[in-house]
Amino acid sequence: MKGDRRRQFVWSLLRFFLYLPFRIFLGFKAKVYKLDKKKPYVILINHVAQIDPIYVAMSFKRYINYVCFAGVCYGKYGKILNRYFAPIPKTKGKTDMMCIRESLKVMKKNGVLGLFPSGDCTFSGVESYIDPSVVKFLRMMKAEVLLYRTEGVYGKSPRWARKRTKGKMYGSVKRVITVDEMNKMTD
Repeated sequence: MKGDRRRQFVWSLLRFFLYLPFRIFLGFKAKVYKLDKKKPYVILINHVAQIDPIYVAMSFKRYINYVCFAGVCYGKYGKILNRYFAPIPKTKGKTDMMCIRESLKVMKKNGVLGLFPSGDCTFSGVESYIDPSVVKFLRMMKAEVLLYRTEGVYGKSPRWARKRTKGKMYGSVKRVITVDEMNKMTD
């Protein structure tokens, strides 16, 4: 994809400068997971807080192409977001062929795709409904699927709160699903 080196460089700089503040002030510990540069990956993430993409990216040294709500890409900071992070926009509530096409381009280049299957962080902290079509999408990508989980994030920074509370937060890859396993699973 156009500008991949720039995005990797920008993310490497941000990761360098954000790691210590996230560790010291927010109490977030990320277990680093090494990704093979010659293989494509899809990361499925539980969506608990607004800054989950940053938490997740702390665990990986490779740049992650996130699939996100199209409104984010065209909002107040959309121009900056598109230039330096190039999220893949998805229209909510319907099949978005442009999103699928862009995701397949990432997979062809052995990239990493970040996906929040529920698509929304909730007010209660409980994961929202996950559409079964996500499984069909994952099969289409033909890549290893990493199940990433953040823990303690909701209790520390709930969506409805005005201030952060004290506590520890963790993030790590909990399971790896191979392509063969994915093909054998039901929807």
